[in-house]
Amino acid sequence: MEREIVAYALKLRQSHLLPAGATPEDQAAQSEAWTAATAYAALLHDIGKLAVDLHVELADGNRWHPWHGPLQQPYRFRYREDRVYRLHSAAIGLLYHQLLDRQILDWLSDYHVLWSALLYVLAGQYEHAGVLGELVIQADRASVAHELGGDPAKAMTAPKHALQRKLLDGLRYLLKEELKLNQPQASDGWLTQDALWLVSKTVSDKLRAHLLSQGIDGIPANNTAVFEVLQDHGILQPTAEGKAIWKATITSATGWSHGFTLLRLAPALIWEVDERPEPCTGTVTMETPTNQEVGTIEAAPDAGVAVGAAPPPRPLRHWKRTLNQGVGIRPYLMAPKAQMQDRMRLWICFR
Repeated sequence: MEREIVAYALKLRQSHLLPAGATPEDQAAQSEAWTAATAYAALLHDIGKLAVDLHVELADGNRWHPWHGPLQQPYRFRYREDRVYRLHSAAIGLLYHQLLDRQILDWLSDYHVLWSALLYVLAGQYEHAGVLGELVIQADRASVAHELGGDPAKAMTAPKHALQRKLLDGLRYLLKEELKLNQPQASDGWLTQDALWLVSKTVSDKLRAHLLSQGIDGIPANNTAVFEVLQDHGILQPTAEGKAIWKATITSATGWSHGFTLLRLAPALIWEVDERPEPCTGTVTMETPTNQEVGTIEAAPDAGVAVGAAPPPRPLRHWKRTLNQGVGIRPYLMAPKAQMQDRMRLWICFR
């Protein structure tokens, strides 16, 4: 998937003369640097997942972290139950120096506009990264659309706004104008002290319809794909198995009870503290073999929500590739000096 994002980003890059507003002579002189920066930004924008999402244990019982270098012995891994999607960008700084050495950084830092944009992308601040940030966002959107069965071409030409922001704005609008919370019986969602539970199909249908009515393309056409996009952007809180959907029974204080498939969000994503509605009364009980209760909708916060064992270890492909071999972008990543080619060899763990 990372290679796809790089390929999409470089395809989009071809339609831009960078830096925007510069003279043709300056644009020609900086062309290779901007193309390399585009590839690096696309390749590295999600690399923080390796540092914060995975628990890797070597055969000798020691933990392995990406900053330890290539894996040298058998290992197993699992996805951390407490992983936080918003840490992906924050963790990039732990790893990108392993891929971008001193001379590459020296070269790119000679171009002020390019350097600023690249640093903003690596910090996850796409709103400040200008065209480079837009290229990465659109390439990521195209890759997600391709993986989920959508149309990458439409995703790459969608309006140049962060999809995460549009999804959040859409949810906030629906919760303010359309969705009914904390009803005595059937409801579109329930708010506890530390979680917002929304009926999955109802919310997905209405969110997709709202976004499409606003002219936002790149929105997958089925609910499963919408759930994946929401989770990929860190909006949904996953189950212990890493899934977007929670199966639970809602029981109200009056005794009404019904099972639902639900999405779980952090209330802080939707409301400021002083704007948050009052929580409802009742219980949220996970549908597990032990029928374990995961929260009461009262003044006390939910406890023990991470229910179930971690998924069994899956093989982690450890690829040792060069960008030239792995992405097929040799013409675009030629540094000013011949020796830069040797420094383009990367050791990367991909999911």
